[in-house]
Amino acid sequence: MSDKSTKSKKQTEDNKVEDQKKEAGNAATTLAGLKFDVNLIRRFMKDHFKQNCKQTEAKKDGKTITIILAPKISNAHIAIAAALQELYIILIQNTLNNTLKDKSGLHNIVKLTLVNAMYKEAPLRKYYTTIAETFSDQLDYSKNLPIAEKIMDSLGDEKFKATSNFKLTGPARNMLCFILFSAYSEIVSTAHQFTEFARKNVIKVPAIIYSVKNIFPKELAAPLIQAILKACELSGIVVNLNNEKNDDEKDDEKDAEPEEQKKDIKKGKKKEEETKEIKDTKDTKDTKDTKDTKSKKVAEKKKAVTTDKKKSKREEDSDDENQASE
Repeated sequence: MSDKSTKSKKQTEDNKVEDQKKEAGNAATTLAGLKFDVNLIRRFMKDHFKQNCKQTEAKKDGKTITIILAPKISNAHIAIAAALQELYIILIQNTLNNTLKDKSGLHNIVKLTLVNAMYKEAPLRKYYTTIAETFSDQLDYSKNLPIAEKIMDSLGDEKFKATSNFKLTGPARNMLCFILFSAYSEIVSTAHQFTEFARKNVIKVPAIIYSVKNIFPKELAAPLIQAILKACELSGIVVNLNNEKNDDEKDDEKDAEPEEQKKDIKKGKKKEEETKEIKDTKDTKDTKDTKDTKSKKVAEKKKAVTTDKKKSKREEDSDDENQASE
C-alpha cells in the first residue's frame, strides 16, 4: 500500500471520528430540546478554566508537570446553553415587539433599535446597564461566543419566520453577541466562585441556576431558569435545589460533629460547676446558719446560768439579812 493511500485512509478515519463527535454533540443538544450546541459550550468552559484557574506543579516519572486546578463540569454546559438560548429569544422577541416593519414587511434591526428596545423593558434595561460600559465597537464578540452565528440565525428563523421576518445588521449582530457573551462569561465565573466557596470541585446545574438568580433581575432570571429546568428534564437530569447535599457537604457535617460534641461537653461541665457552686453556697449558708443557731443557744444557756447564779445569790443575801434582823 502506498504512502498516499495510507494517508488518505487515515484522513478518512479522522473525518469519521470528527463526524461521530459532531453527531454525539448534536444528539445531546437535540435531547435537551436545544439549538445551541451544548458540547461547544463545554469546550469553551474548559478553555476558560485553563486560562483562569490556579496552577500547581507536580513530579511525574522524574519530570515536573504543570497541573491546572480546574473544576469538573457536570451538566452545567447544558444549563448554560438553555439559559443563553432563552436569553437570545427574549432579546429578539423584545426588539420585534418594539420596532415597526418596513414596506417589505421586514424588521430591519440596527444596533440602536436593539438597545432602545432593551431600555423599554425594565428587566432587560437593568441587566444591560450593568454591562453597557464594557462594550466596544472595535471588538468582534462573535469570536469569543460559544455559539455559531449560523445556529443563531437558524433559531431566529425557526422561532419568528412564521410571524415576523427580521434581519440583523452587522453592528446589531455584534451588540447581540456582546450581550450573550457577557451573560455567558458572568454565569461561568459566578458559578465557579460559588463552587469554590462551597469547597467543591464540580460545577453542577444548581450552581448555574444560583448564578442566573444572582446576575439577572428577578423578572429576567425566571424564564431563563424555566428553560434550564426544561432542558434538564428532557435530558433526564434530576435537579434538586432544596436538598442538594453532596458527599463533600456530608463530610463537612461529619467533621463538625466533634466540635459540637466539645461544645456540649463544655456546656455540661459549666452547668455542673454552676450547680456545684449553688450547692456549695447553700451548704455554706446552712453551715453558717447552724453555727449561728448553736452560738445563739450557747449564749442563751450561758445567760440562763448567769441569771440562775444571780438569783441564787440574791436569795442567799436575803436569807442573811433575815437572820441578822432576828
